[in-house]
Order: sequence, then structure tokens, then C-alpha cells
Amino acid sequence: MKMIDQIFCDDIRFEQLNKLSLMGVYGDRIVFKVPPGTAAATTGQLPPINLSFFLRFELDRDGLQPDPPPDGFKFRYILNKKEFPLVEGPIKVDPSQTIFSITIKAASLLLEPGVLGFDLKIFSKGREVFSESKRNALKIVKE
Repeated sequence: MKMIDQIFCDDIRFEQLNKLSLMGVYGDRIVFKVPPGTAAATTGQLPPINLSFFLRFELDRDGLQPDPPPDGFKFRYILNKKEFPLVEGPIKVDPSQTIFSITIKAASLLLEPGVLGFDLKIFSKGREVFSESKRNALKIVKE
């Protein structure tokens, strides 16, 4: 199994015919423009943000050791070495699929300038079959 996409955005919408729309896609950073004289400028507190994360994976179904079908995940954001609450969920993959995705949607996330990372673990029948830790996935910048 390999991760083929990781995209941060404002929102992920589920469309008809098994499609997804990613709204407000970020590059390698989120820039908060903070006007002088505002509460954010004086306190340093950034406004809450809705942040979505789209992850897409490819399964090896034909190799000598085919990937087992994933059925669950555990995910955690890490901001400046501080851990956010753990998010867990099921994964449903049709036996004929080789590509599957995981979407994480966080409402009113309180961020601060620094670096956002994540830990991800994927399971099959309770056994960990994939893990990824990335400490520098997205920069958070205040201007």
C-alpha cells in the first residue's frame, strides 16, 4: 500500500456518482492575514478554521504479497509538537478497488503559527498494515 495524495483544503464535498469536490485547496502553507488593531493582532490568537484533509492510497492487489483490505484508521494532527485528539473511523473498500481515500474534516480548528503534521495508522482486522508520520505537512503563517 502506498499513499499517492495528501491534500489540505477548506472543505470536501461528496457529490453524485461517487465523486468528491475539494474546495479551497492549500499549497504548502496557510497564510492568515491579520489586520492591525484587530483582536487577532493584539492577542496573537488566530481565528478558528475549518480544515479538511484528503488522503488517497493505492493497494497492491497483484503482487507476491497483496495488501490486505483496510478496514479502519487512526489519525491525529500535531501542531508544533502538540497532539490534537485522535480521530478513528472505518474504511470500506470494495474487493475490486485498488484506490481508496480517507477524508478528515475538522470544524473550528484553533491553529497557531508554526508547523502542522499528522500521524496516520491504517488497520486490517485489527492489525496495523500502514503508518505514516509527517511532522512538516503544512506551515501556518500569520502576516
